[in-house]
Amino acid sequence: MIKKYKFNNGSLAKAEFYMQCLPPILRDHPPTFTHGDFQRKNIVMRLTGDTKDEFGLVLLDWEFAGWYPSYWEYSRAIQACGRWDDDWCLQINEIFSPEIYPNEWAWMHMLLVELWS
Repeated sequence: MIKKYKFNNGSLAKAEFYMQCLPPILRDHPPTFTHGDFQRKNIVMRLTGDTKDEFGLVLLDWEFAGWYPSYWEYSRAIQACGRWDDDWCLQINEIFSPEIYPNEWAWMHMLLVELWS
């Protein structure tokens, strides 16, 4: 990401800052197979039993699935909150608890906005 930032004529001082700050924050996250696009639109409930209160969840749209750092799924799910006009971010925290990564998300959000906006 830092190479992309430099390639896009980003500040060399800021690139150096990123190179100093990001490794300690983003290290020690083991690779984890993840969906990669955990959003409401990709979650479907289906009945699993004879009664109406037995259901399971199905995840759709696995095109972004892969091996990513353990913080990736949480970060991308929070990023997909969009306008933050409902409680989806709180639901994500409940779904992912205790594996939530607010610090990693904040850094990833800042980088994504800066690099791809």
